[in-house]
Amino acid sequence: MGISENVIEGFEFYPNPVTNEINLSAKTTIDQISILNILGQKVYSEKMNATNYRIDLSALEPGMYIMTASSEEITASYKIVKN
Repeated sequence: MGISENVIEGFEFYPNPVTNEINLSAKTTIDQISILNILGQKVYSEKMNATNYRIDLSALEPGMYIMTASSEEITASYKIVKN
């Protein structure tokens, strides 16, 4: 039995570390993005219906965050760093 990884094929985000804005792109439609701080508190959430998107994160404090992205019933988590 193999262990499946929760990744969204073709999903990319840049830059990381992020200063003000983060760019998202995917081969499939991105349904929702959530960003949580290291305490697990949701600091950003947005529903979208796009393959390319830009998020303004300038209001976030510097530190490490977890971004969860949902696309076609797949949810994956990614580490981002805010400078």
